Amino acid sequence: MSIEPGQSLAHYRLVEKIGEGGMGVVWKAVDTTLDREVAIKILPEQLARETERLARFEREAKLLASLNHANIAAVYGLHEADGLRFIAMELVAGVDLSQRLEHGPLPVDEALAAAQLIAQALEAAHENGTIHRDLKPANVKLAPDGAVKVLDFGLAKAFEPETAAGSASMSRSPTMTSAGSVAGMILGTASYMSPEQARGKPVDRRADVWAFGCVLYELLTAKRPFEGETVTDVLARVVQSEPDWDALPADTPPRIRALLKRCLRKDALRRLRDAGDARVEIEDVLSGEGDPLMTATGAATSAPRRSLWPLALVLVSAVILAVTLTALFIGPGETSQPTVSFTVDLPEGLQRRELSMSPDGRNLALIAQTPTMATELWLRSLDVTEPRALPGTQGASYPFWSPDGRSIGFFLQGKLKRIDLDSEATQTLADAPNGRGGAWNADGEILFAPEGRDGLYVVPDSGGTPRQVTTLDAEREETSHRFPHFLPDGRRFTYFGVEGDDPEGRVYITSLDSDERTFMIEGRSEAYAASGLLFHVRERNLVAQRLDLETLELDRESLAVAQEVATSVPVWARSAFAVSRNGALAYVSGRIPDEELVWFDRSGERLESVGEPGIYMVPRLSPDAQLVAFQRPDAGNTDMNNIWLLDLVRGTLSQFGNMTPFGGIGWSADGDGLVFVSERAVFRQRIGSAEPQDVLFPAAPTTDPTLPTVPGEHDTSRDGKFLVLDNWSSATDWDLWVLPLDGESKPTRFVTAPATQRRAQVSPDGKWIAYESSESGSFEVYVQGYPGGGKWILSSGGGTGPRWRNDGRELFYLAADSSLMSVRIDTDSGFEAGSPTTLFQPPASSLESFEVAPDGQRFLLDIPVESQKQPELTIVLNWTADS
Repeated sequence: MSIEPGQSLAHYRLVEKIGEGGMGVVWKAVDTTLDREVAIKILPEQLARETERLARFEREAKLLASLNHANIAAVYGLHEADGLRFIAMELVAGVDLSQRLEHGPLPVDEALAAAQLIAQALEAAHENGTIHRDLKPANVKLAPDGAVKVLDFGLAKAFEPETAAGSASMSRSPTMTSAGSVAGMILGTASYMSPEQARGKPVDRRADVWAFGCVLYELLTAKRPFEGETVTDVLARVVQSEPDWDALPADTPPRIRALLKRCLRKDALRRLRDAGDARVEIEDVLSGEGDPLMTATGAATSAPRRSLWPLALVLVSAVILAVTLTALFIGPGETSQPTVSFTVDLPEGLQRRELSMSPDGRNLALIAQTPTMATELWLRSLDVTEPRALPGTQGASYPFWSPDGRSIGFFLQGKLKRIDLDSEATQTLADAPNGRGGAWNADGEILFAPEGRDGLYVVPDSGGTPRQVTTLDAEREETSHRFPHFLPDGRRFTYFGVEGDDPEGRVYITSLDSDERTFMIEGRSEAYAASGLLFHVRERNLVAQRLDLETLELDRESLAVAQEVATSVPVWARSAFAVSRNGALAYVSGRIPDEELVWFDRSGERLESVGEPGIYMVPRLSPDAQLVAFQRPDAGNTDMNNIWLLDLVRGTLSQFGNMTPFGGIGWSADGDGLVFVSERAVFRQRIGSAEPQDVLFPAAPTTDPTLPTVPGEHDTSRDGKFLVLDNWSSATDWDLWVLPLDGESKPTRFVTAPATQRRAQVSPDGKWIAYESSESGSFEVYVQGYPGGGKWILSSGGGTGPRWRNDGRELFYLAADSSLMSVRIDTDSGFEAGSPTTLFQPPASSLESFEVAPDGQRFLLDIPVESQKQPELTIVLNWTADS
């Protein structure tokens, strides 16, 4: 919900927003009950939705509220109002230490005075059982009266996700995770992490002592003790290097130098154990006991303790460290660097099966959806907070990287292409009617699968005539070689082989220079060979097996990497993971979110839900609106789809068949069965009938040039005379085809354009066909006469998924923002269309489809069930450190 100044949450009246970060939005407010100014921290929506984390947060907040210390910002209460969770806290005037340090180091006596008060706060918290975990200058406020207040005690722990028992060690890094909507937010700034935090080990109060030492060092020098261009550089220095002790001011007392070294010892067992000891040491120095403060010439001085000099600066937002994620990878030979993992936000509509990591682990190439549902190639650099779409890649699939990381190969409109990131120029390299993955070696060769049913080919990265490298084995009834990945030598490679209709494929290793191949594993996942390991997915678990690159012998013992890795449907699907050549990896985790089928009226009012929450893939409403057919993964085999029927009248659910429709499902003209399209035929299976399927379009050889090779979605005319479908693997473009169902006529192309045409629907009278096309650069809804006639564009600014009203007088579609749109249609004398009008905005973004009742008064939508954890994209660096 939107929040405005003057708005009230419980008995707090909001005045102005004063900060925002991964741990929430902070407002200045007035407690109208006690008539005092307070700070209100509104928790991120993600935290408020997750029951376990919210409960943990409440426990931490209660513990923090029990802290009663002059140097700790007080917590007044944890509240809920208008669906928002928020904390009421002490409003501390002034600036934080990070703002003060922008103007240089503090004088030694001021630095020590501030450090003494920080140590007092830590001491009190530790005695109360609270560890800060995220102490840094930005979390320390300097009040105008010289007081010091430490903020956000314990909140870093509250924001961490729970670590599943038995997970791999790489997932135990408590300070690296995502929070709220901030992509790649790091909880626990890398420069202040203790070595045990950087390694993902459990922490205690000694982690705060380390951070205290880092803060004191920075107060004295205005420099962080451990710096680097990337987070990996910083963490490496935390674990391996010493601060530049010569950077300390010359008048730093020897006892303070010794205190800093004790606070910053790598071995926690040898580190200063208690903040109270640091406080005592500083107090002794400030009081003149032991070593007095020293001047630059070494002479003793009794300079009086001065008030801290806060600057009148405006509060700034919490520092977002996602921009420091550049080059999170481990270079050759740097085997002592720690394993680090963190999650980043996914681009809206991420196609989970298609991601690729650059060789150096710095960047991710992702296939994501635009607001108009078109697929597009996106670049997610780990040193920026937001991904960006690459121009000229709408409709792209299966990206892969050049060895130097400066170009990306991909497939688009029946072609193998490349885009050079410096110039963003694209180049066509070869024909690839139905591309299924590629790989690029240092010799300037691209190995790729041009067809879903062929071997692998190699072509120069500047383009040319492809040369076949692998041939399908007829004896094994192989039907496809796909998803190649080069081994480190750039000549040998892995690939995935499919045999007949067997859902279990096989991974082989072969070479550009030899016909011999070596069998590696059996399963349903492609495999990457990197860092002496073979990575693949087994039963949705990402595993790695040690691979001898000389003998190609594979250790049968598997190393667990990650659980619940997302896998697309149907069979031979590409799992959502990628590995760089140095072992950095990325994967998407999480099950397919449950959905619910909901009826809405024309105003957007929710009428009723039908059926139980679950997975409703491509739901299709019967002509009489009494049944819904949909696909759902098989309970015992998530790569296979079952077809189900939901009776909307009786509320019963029944299984129609356990098969994977090759080209989607649709209703027959009379509504008594479902129509399926395969490579060789169109057939109908009647509901409740044990009789064989009715062949509506006779089988024919796939070599027939007039036949679409791999069909997509389809719709049958009301009179049952023809079927229109989209062909998503055409060797030229993505066209619409019409298949006559008279058993004699040949199929013909209905729409041909240098773009993607899909999701066609025939008008009730069979004279008009509505469809979506990207010919204008974004998907719009068109209507074209059939078998001949004009062509009209109905949508404006984006449109997908057209649906006719039963009388043909109205057409509905989804706008770019997923709003449900209506267009009045008049066909009494030709074709006339009114202006699009908005009916309502569905309660789900990136909605792909909907169904309309015959009278056009109700709409059936499959929308995500609220309060579900969304899939997460996890990056893991130097995974092999713990393997």
